[in-house]
Amino acid sequence: MGKGNAVLTPRGRAMIDVLERVRAELTAAVARVGDLFDGDIAADLFWSLGMKTSVRNALRGRVTEITRGAVNGEVVVALSDEAQIVSILAHRDIDGLGLTPGAAVVVLIQAGDIVLVQGDGLRTSARNRLPGRVSGREDGAVNSEISLNIGGAKTLVATVTLESARALDLTPGAAVTALVKAPHVILATET
Repeated sequence: MGKGNAVLTPRGRAMIDVLERVRAELTAAVARVGDLFDGDIAADLFWSLGMKTSVRNALRGRVTEITRGAVNGEVVVALSDEAQIVSILAHRDIDGLGLTPGAAVVVLIQAGDIVLVQGDGLRTSARNRLPGRVSGREDGAVNSEISLNIGGAKTLVATVTLESARALDLTPGAAVTALVKAPHVILATET
């Protein structure tokens, strides 16, 4: 294949130069903030400024383990020193995202895919059990939004019915466990 006839104008070259300088300044700013705070906190801050999603929970983490099965694989992600989560992904998705142990990922979980329970005796098929404490509750006419501190400066938000929030007495400080099925855990990477 031959080359096209496109020509970069001086104005186009100037725009590319400006964008490259902005990217360099942002990279330097992230590094400076990372020096002042935990690097993950700085990365969370800047990542959240640059991305919007309708998924209520977007948590940064690092892949710690990948176990491949016949059709799909189990990807374990450390969210913090205290919490980890497992995602089940097809092989093509694991490979397409370039996932390897140590890779930085963003874990996406819909608030409605989280079930909150009290006590440890419950047997369930949900692969992920994230213990925490209720840090906030906002009631609506039908549903409640429950914020849960799961450690490591991470917050998980679940949507439950108002009736369930009342029945479980989901008030700030209450100890609960968030259950999330592994296929409901979506992983994303930055390009």
